[in-house]
Amino acid sequence: MPVGRGPLSVHQKSTEGLTVEQDRRLVEQALDLLVYAPVGLALEAKEMMPKLVERGRGQVALTRLAGRVAAKRGREEIERVLGWLYPPADGAEAEGAGGVDAPAVIAAEDKA
Repeated sequence: MPVGRGPLSVHQKSTEGLTVEQDRRLVEQALDLLVYAPVGLALEAKEMMPKLVERGRGQVALTRLAGRVAAKRGREEIERVLGWLYPPADGAEAEGAGGVDAPAVIAAEDKA
């Protein structure tokens, strides 16, 4: 509170142009965020941790599956395009798509 001034009424403006009630709400929000929420989290962490770990594991597994599906489709599309660009010279199907040998990276990826 500035020196030489008495307490403000609820309807008076503070130095920032906010009412005392608005100032109080801001202080309460700051306390919620900086004091009460961390205390509550610390008290609940023991119970929440197994749920959070399980959810994280599920999300990682889903993301890995989506990555594998995308990689497989991408590989199939590349093989299809390469087979169209470089058809087999004798018309016979050779290894890979369209007579093009699959790169070692793709073969190694399939083993994983």
